[in-house]
Amino acid sequence: MRMDKPLISIIIPVYKVEKFLDRCLKSVVNQTYKNLEIILIDDGSPDRCPEMCDFWAEKDNRIKVIHKKNAGVSAARNDGLAVAKGDLIGFVDSDDVIHPSMYEEMVSYLVSQDCDLVSCGYSDFSEDNDVKLNIEIDSYSKVLLTRDEAMRFSFEKDRKEKFIKAVWTLLIRASIARSVKFDCSLTNGEDIKFSFEVLMKANRVGWLFAPFYMYYQNKNGAVASITSKKQVECINVFYEIYLTVCTFNDKALKKEAYLCFLRNFSYFIFGVEKKDLRELRGLIFKNIFGIIRSPDIYWKEKILIILKLF
Repeated sequence: MRMDKPLISIIIPVYKVEKFLDRCLKSVVNQTYKNLEIILIDDGSPDRCPEMCDFWAEKDNRIKVIHKKNAGVSAARNDGLAVAKGDLIGFVDSDDVIHPSMYEEMVSYLVSQDCDLVSCGYSDFSEDNDVKLNIEIDSYSKVLLTRDEAMRFSFEKDRKEKFIKAVWTLLIRASIARSVKFDCSLTNGEDIKFSFEVLMKANRVGWLFAPFYMYYQNKNGAVASITSKKQVECINVFYEIYLTVCTFNDKALKKEAYLCFLRNFSYFIFGVEKKDLRELRGLIFKNIFGIIRSPDIYWKEKILIILKLF
């Protein structure tokens, strides 16, 4: 990696966001860190997004556009990874915005601490709460962690700052990012699975306690249209993470991963419709004692979960 000014490839899937795309791209091209490769993946968007992407590419030679048939966000991100030339990889969703100094701050810490992966905080905004790009972030905490410390950090209850969550808060060494693929069979939880697999390959991990990423709560977006099947997928992803951690020689981390799985199970299970419960009955039976003993699940919820078996 070029340690003086590493090239960052920013992968941005684009689909049905013509109302928000200009706002997003302005925040990316106006980054204080200039050595960027901005990859727009037009995922067969049926609106004006294809033309808008081409227009932005004409304005800024750092922007590359790939037009393709619609195949979903995971396939789009994989296509971006396949063509990215950067030393580092970042992801941005095309209806979100980022703070002007986000990548400058993240790359500075990654290089200075020889990290494989750096993450930052985020804040939410909506149509009723406009984003403010001019907010000043003068001072904030930073922490350097090992892989297992970062996992424990992510498994903690009530912690908003997590490595195992959305990929858009991450800056990743390209050699690691390219060795992992987004699971195109998933329609939900693909971010969680990818970020966990990336973290598995990291040795030194940095966290910046600053909300550099601004997540738009789109009422019509993918997160807003969570179906019963998508809830099942999330439960299975967290269970797979727990099973992977079980292979580690760390009983305390295994316990934290299991409690994290149970919390997420109890959160998502109530969005699962009866027609999809068959897939989860075996998982409920297998973990019935863990559910009953969990200190993080209310007794009313425990009873309702057990009743779903019948």
